[in-house]
Amino acid sequence: MTKLESELAREEWVMIGHLSYDGDAEIVSSLFESHGIPALIQGRNHRRMLGFIGGHIQLRVLVPKVREEEGISLLKTYHEQRDAEDFAAPSPEELQGDHNSLWFSDKSRKLGIALFLSAFLGFGLASLSVGLWWLTIILASLQASA
Repeated sequence: MTKLESELAREEWVMIGHLSYDGDAEIVSSLFESHGIPALIQGRNHRRMLGFIGGHIQLRVLVPKVREEEGISLLKTYHEQRDAEDFAAPSPEELQGDHNSLWFSDKSRKLGIALFLSAFLGFGLASLSVGLWWLTIILASLQASA
């Protein structure tokens, strides 16, 4: 343990705010690090681990008590700048096109089914059963070379 880590372990940490999104947690963590303020985003790892269920876990920003004022000021500035950004909804023309389709393409659907079936049948048989013969050949050649 380095000297800095041992000093931080003895520090009293205080909560200075909450975050709503994982993206905010990443940005705030980097922002505090760039300003030299140690910060801990409590709940970030649990949220990632639980996937879509993890959205119910609060993200709390903690800093050492001696850096509380700096942390509050920096977090307040971040929230003000984020909220002040002008957001314009995409135009109907921008929403048109294949790249914004909500449905999966036929190829990606087959690949998804093959991956699902591979849990039960194995990769080769699953990809063959959904018609992805090229994936079966690749997997067979990889298995033969191993």
